[in-house]
Order: sequence, then structure tokens, then C-alpha cells
Amino acid sequence: WVITGAAGHVGKTLAAHLAARNSSADVRRLDVVGDGVDYRADVCDAAAVSKALRNPKPHLVFVHLASAGMSGAPMLDRALCQRVNVDGTAACLRCCRAAASSTTRVSFVYISTYNVVFHGQPVVRGDESAPYSAAADATDEYSASKAAAEALVLAADGGAGGRLRTLALRPAAIFGEDEERHLPRIVGLMRKGLFAVGFGDAAATQDWLHVDNFVSAIVLAARALRAAPARAGGRAYFVNDDEPVNTNAFFGPLAAALGCRSAPIARLPLRATLVLAAACELAWWHLGLWPFFTRAEVLKAAQQHTYTCDRAKADLGYRPLLSSTEGMRRVAQKYEEAEARRGRTPRPLSYFVLGLLLAVALWWALRAAG
Repeated sequence: WVITGAAGHVGKTLAAHLAARNSSADVRRLDVVGDGVDYRADVCDAAAVSKALRNPKPHLVFVHLASAGMSGAPMLDRALCQRVNVDGTAACLRCCRAAASSTTRVSFVYISTYNVVFHGQPVVRGDESAPYSAAADATDEYSASKAAAEALVLAADGGAGGRLRTLALRPAAIFGEDEERHLPRIVGLMRKGLFAVGFGDAAATQDWLHVDNFVSAIVLAARALRAAPARAGGRAYFVNDDEPVNTNAFFGPLAAALGCRSAPIARLPLRATLVLAAACELAWWHLGLWPFFTRAEVLKAAQQHTYTCDRAKADLGYRPLLSSTEGMRRVAQKYEEAEARRGRTPRPLSYFVLGLLLAVALWWALRAAG
């Protein structure tokens, strides 16, 4: 197995799972930074990536997790997203084509995103028949770059004389007890009182994906490309916990564990929140102020959008190992234990939340006046 982006949450969890399943497993971890990687390499550097593919086993599994621009200001960086997500994926595909031979077959599992088809439109149990989002609908650079990369991967299926087979997994929002990229940021916002204000419709639901379920899906995908390439090859698959939950309800147990409000006391309409996000983006471009959130992040968190994982169930044999509810219970328990050790302190509403409350009042006042 070769794993790019191996220093991240999913990469570490996948590598640990493979090692636990088979202590002699040949797992090669590749990333530009991080401890515990076997190859420090940029995915855009084909020569460096090729080193990780030397002396492959008869069946090589290449899991391409590495990407850039998942959140915050990097989402808006066209050059970064193009270089890492599109050019880097193309470089990895070239390396895998070269590695495929009469004695080696390569299964290329690409980690994509809901964002390749979701751009803010309401979706209820959508499926893989949805077309890629049009460029005119994009609110960020990350989504378009991931769509372009996914298209490259799916088109590469059957290359190298049929010895390279590919598929793409489109995960929902990934979470887990040891996630260190998004959860600490969310926890910090909760401690500042942000959770007191909700965004969008309280009835809107979103999909979630516990990392253990995702790792299971990745392993099943690799197995399917080997056992049934004609069925799984060249296809994209939505993967989630199969339990849509509203964002505020989903994070409620975590907020309660931190001693914060577990439910909003006010809601900011989606349109008004998008205006604030657009202002944050402008402040980033013109003043260099890191955006509190982007429009793409607001839409992911507040707009109704759910997708079915029925294709993954049918083709890959995927079944969630645990529910979103149970997964968040585990996360909340971990943070509650940490909170008890550090000592719980009162969580007053922050000035930001008070500002949002004023924004809600202004929004409704303008609406009433108009």
C-alpha cells in the first residue's frame, strides 16, 4: 500500500488499521510534513513519488489522500489548489502507470469530495448521477480543482493495458476522536460562544463520516478494484455514515461536554450568513485577514444536502461500522475527559456572537422595512 497525505488524520488511521490487520503489511506512507512518514515528498514531484513505488508487490494499492484547500483561506487559492489537487494527482497517475507492468497491477483509490457536485443547491438523497458543478456556480477554488482531478482519475481507469484500475470515493465531512485539523477549530469557536448562534434552517440536514467507516470504505474499494474491476473501475462513490444530522444537533453533545451551549439561542438566515462570509473573503483578499469562514464552508454546514451511499453498498459491500450519533458520542467523551483534567471554566458569549445577534436583528429589521 502507498498512502499519500499519510500524516493526516485519515492517513494515520488507515496505516494503523492495515498494520493491525497484518503486522507484515507493506505500507509506504508519503507526505510533505509530519512524523512517522516513510517518504517526505511533494505529490507534484513525480520522481519523489516514484521512489515509493519501487519494488512493488504483484498488487499495488495507491491511496491518494493528499490535497490542499480543504478549509479557510487556502480554499480561495487557485494556484495552490491547481498545483496540488490537479497537477499532483496527474503526477501520481503517471507514476502508477509506469509502475503497472506484466507482474504488477495497480489499484488507484482517489479521495474526492462532495464538493465536486455540491455548490450550495439543496439536495436530498442525491446520487452519483449528479453532474460536476459548473464553473459559474463555484464559490471557491478547492471544489473545482477536486472535480478536475477526479475526472482525470476516472478517465485513467483501464490504462497501462488494463493493469491500472481507478475509482473515486466522495466522503462526507470526516470526523473522529483523534482528528486535529477541524475539531480543535470548532472547539475553539464553541468556547468563544459561537455555538449560541445557528446558521440556516434548523431542519436542514447534512451527512457525516466517522473515520473508522471511511477507512473501511477505502479497504473495500481497493478490494473491489482487484476482485471486480469491471464493476468498480472508473466509478465514483459517495461514502457517509448513512445518518443525516443537522450540523448544530450533530455537534450538540460536544458542546455540552465542553460546558458550552448545546443548542443555539438564535439563528442567522443562510443568505445573511453568506453575506458575512463574502465580507470575510474580501477582508482576506484586500487586508490579509484570515477568513472566519468562507461561503463554501457556510454552505457545507448550513445548506440542506445529503447523498445516498447505496452505490457503495452495492458495488463495494460498504456498511457503516458505527453511526454518526455513536461517533460523536465518542468524540464528546474524549473532550469531556480532557475538560475535566484541565478544569472547566465559564463560557461567556463572545463579542463575535453578540455581533451576530445584532446582525440577526438588523437583517429582520431590513426585511421588515423592505
